[in-house]
Amino acid sequence: MSKVFDTRVTTRMAERSKLSTAELLEVLFVQYGASSVDLAQLTKTTRTDVHNWYHGRTEPYPANTSVLVRLTAFLDVVREERPDQEPMGWMESYLPLPAGFNINPLSLYYEGRLSALGSYLTGEISVEEMLDAVRPSWRDQRSPWEAFTDTDGMRSLRLREHGLT
Repeated sequence: MSKVFDTRVTTRMAERSKLSTAELLEVLFVQYGASSVDLAQLTKTTRTDVHNWYHGRTEPYPANTSVLVRLTAFLDVVREERPDQEPMGWMESYLPLPAGFNINPLSLYYEGRLSALGSYLTGEISVEEMLDAVRPSWRDQRSPWEAFTDTDGMRSLRLREHGLT
């Protein structure tokens, strides 16, 4: 996918690896809007573990530190590419796909699809091309439900009239 993007992330990783765990978490929480839930899920630990690292009560395993460094570096590049958006907000927002497809960059990040995300983020490929490369059957996973405004003015769900087409 994007060798240029991968190189940028690698360069940022070298810079960010010099930070302490508490400093990395400060950047992730304050600058990038990451939650302890997101970080616990990425490191396959608990929110308590993440908070203990932040407060210096314990230190993460080196593999978990690497996960934090990689995420921080990735979000550094997201901020460079999308300066008008909060990096974790972008990661959690749905990709611009037709109604019924609810895929966000964070789910692809969890799958380790950083290079594909980078190619999409930098405009090298379209969202459809990215998903075709990393989730070939993504078009088969459309939700049969749609949101609509009901007669009482409230948002509701209903089965699509045209099924999955």
